[in-house]
Amino acid sequence: MKNKTIIILTIILAVLIVAAVIYFKKGPSIFTGGPSPTGPSVSLPAELTSLKLNYQVAGCDNKQEKKYVPNLSGPENFSYSTSAKAIDLTQKLNYVCCAKIEAAIDSVEERPDFTLINIKEKNTKDVCECLCDYKVEMEIGPLAKGNYLIHLWGVEFENQPALLLWGQNIPIQ
Repeated sequence: MKNKTIIILTIILAVLIVAAVIYFKKGPSIFTGGPSPTGPSVSLPAELTSLKLNYQVAGCDNKQEKKYVPNLSGPENFSYSTSAKAIDLTQKLNYVCCAKIEAAIDSVEERPDFTLINIKEKNTKDVCECLCDYKVEMEIGPLAKGNYLIHLWGVEFENQPALLLWGQNIPIQ
């Protein structure tokens, strides 16, 4: 019995250490296998230093009395379009109805063949046991011609890290 208790405590300690390392280093998400939402700081070309994210979060449609369980959204919940200098992204987000969703550019990394733009959604209010369908509309720009890999991370809340919800390589012509 004593050996079984020691083994269980050792496993719990190992899981806590791994979780702490991932949390503090902001390494790859254990849920998505994707890269970290934050990357090394690099100097960016002048056209990316004025990059902005404009967004709006619409309503709470189809309210459901259910407990929220984080899950990854499928590609059917995202759409995008491009203009000469911007990317417009629309997301259908099923999340707790008492939330206040905010979005921000978390990092921008210049790579040889593309620019990686990480966007993070964060709940700045509360969680509760009802769910709503939100519509999140974002505009990322101004952007120069080139290839952009957009990663959308959501929804961060207190000690619950953001998960990679969507990623898409988008060319601007």
